[in-house]
Amino acid sequence: MTAVVGLLGGIAGAIAGALVLAGAITFVDASPKMLNAGQLFLIATGVGFVVGGVIAPIGAWAFLRRVPLWRASTESAFAASLAFTLSLVLGTGIPVASGIALTLALLATLRLKFAFRRTNLAPQLSAARDEELR
Repeated sequence: MTAVVGLLGGIAGAIAGALVLAGAITFVDASPKMLNAGQLFLIATGVGFVVGGVIAPIGAWAFLRRVPLWRASTESAFAASLAFTLSLVLGTGIPVASGIALTLALLATLRLKFAFRRTNLAPQLSAARDEELR
């Protein structure tokens, strides 16, 4: 099961990396002069696949037990892809951009954890029990 989650996260990361980079190149003309478009897409999909493949299983088993798998994969993948692309556009190197992407993917994972946390049902149950006793 963990391998499937990692593969799905990697695929989501690769797709998100390619889409975000295509948008950045199209709308902002943000292609760096040192790399051609093919190399840039290869790097973006590769980093997206690795980050998604690593973050998805860790996030799914550690934090996201109540989060739908598609949301966990796509939201963290797009957060990482946006961070990676923005970092490259701003002129950071690939290792720094990868670290920023990993950090933002973890932050997106934590946001999902708190968005889907279990609500405390004890006050509701005790109120319903008190209502029945009356």
